[in-house]
Amino acid sequence: MERAQNTGAFNLFIKTFEGKLPYILDEPMSRHTTFKVGGTAKLFVNCDNAKQAIAALTFANMCDIPVLIIGNGSNILVSDSGFNGIVIKLAGNDLICEGEKITCSAAVKLPYLSRQAYKFGLSGLEFAEGIPGSVGGAVYMNAGAFGGSVGDVLYSALCYDSSSKISNNEKDIKKTLAYIENAELSDLCKTLTNEELNFSYRNSRVKEEGLCVIEASFILKPASPKNIERNMKDYSNRRRSTQPVDMPSAGSFFKRPKDNFAGALIENAGLKGYSVGGAKVSEKHAGFIVNTGNATANDVYTLANKVSDKVYELFDIRLEPEVELVGF
Repeated sequence: MERAQNTGAFNLFIKTFEGKLPYILDEPMSRHTTFKVGGTAKLFVNCDNAKQAIAALTFANMCDIPVLIIGNGSNILVSDSGFNGIVIKLAGNDLICEGEKITCSAAVKLPYLSRQAYKFGLSGLEFAEGIPGSVGGAVYMNAGAFGGSVGDVLYSALCYDSSSKISNNEKDIKKTLAYIENAELSDLCKTLTNEELNFSYRNSRVKEEGLCVIEASFILKPASPKNIERNMKDYSNRRRSTQPVDMPSAGSFFKRPKDNFAGALIENAGLKGYSVGGAKVSEKHAGFIVNTGNATANDVYTLANKVSDKVYELFDIRLEPEVELVGF
């Protein structure tokens, strides 16, 4: 984000993609994150398919413009100063099932994926019911809940690396974009297997290398639809009874520390209900920071730091954010 900005580059983007790619100038990120906070994005682009996303990413890289890729905006906190770059929002709901394998676009929301798996009589994604994220973001951070995670069931992911040279015309924007338009996705992207994605707790190769997930394939197991539905309802009920699902948040704010739980540490520190401005440690689940209605991104960030400092002071354990911080 510290890279020098060139107003001419943004103007060139608008000129290049006018009529081809929907965009909004100075779009409030509070409209696109589950925290409902955050300043404006210099340029907000809606991409309905993979080629559009690849073209926008490649252009931004060639012009040295910072890029933020989002799906449902469920695991990010954007600063009140916003994002002085291009935000690319992935869209689309493509999903196919072939035997025990489901392949879908990165923009597919996890609850939808989980329910489709249930309809196909396939088990393994029940944990994703109720997680308000997209498949791309889930692969990026190896999302999980109730003992299950994406890395347990992912077969492979088709990824795009915007820093790679995709043609012999990498210095000619017009020729490069024409190449993208006519090329096959397999020529632009690489397929990474589960092993190659190097999954670990809330981490992956996608996150480490800044890749963009285009689509993902999951290998699941046939099971009784009644059993799948029972497990999904159980997870959903547990989530509603223990988490503040009715308030804006980004889910669990902190990573789980080794041999412990962030929520338990925060609660034992006496911080349930502790607030800064409109941000508050949830009284229902101390691992969640919620927007009570008028929070700013700075309120959330300040509260998170105070919580982390207090837990470290009392228990000598430093809590690390699970939420992606943008602009801090």
